[in-house]
Amino acid sequence: MCELKKVSGRFWSKVDKGDAEDCWEWQAARSDSGFGNGRGYGQFKFDGSMRNAHRIAYALENGDPEGELVLHKCDNPGCVNPSHLYLGDQSDNVQDMFERGRKSHSGDDNPPSKLQRSDVVEIKHRLSDETHSSIAEDFGVSRSTISMISSGDNWGHVP
Repeated sequence: MCELKKVSGRFWSKVDKGDAEDCWEWQAARSDSGFGNGRGYGQFKFDGSMRNAHRIAYALENGDPEGELVLHKCDNPGCVNPSHLYLGDQSDNVQDMFERGRKSHSGDDNPPSKLQRSDVVEIKHRLSDETHSSIAEDFGVSRSTISMISSGDNWGHVP
């Protein structure tokens, strides 16, 4: 943490700070991080490696987040405003993704999906009489896919 404080000035010089409630946009390098066009998470070189800028911002303001994820309240991957950041784990991140509508394409709306709604209806019908492995083989998917359908974790909206 001591070493991090030494780069605080260099770090904050790369931020367009607005009002306290605004997103503070990272102005330097950004990852693609699935957002495309280099508009993902800010990247800051520290201690010989690139780090996510929002994690550095959180650490400068609140201390080392250690093994936890630093999540955005604002859904803006380029924001480094410490008041927009909070700690969580992967389940918090996934729950947040669903609640805020960031989960894109599922089921029939997902072009690369191997299964369609009609397949899932048949799978659910067969679950009471057949093994997950045999169903998976018939549909060309993994046994874990069938297990997730069975538990309702995937395709839970299909009766």
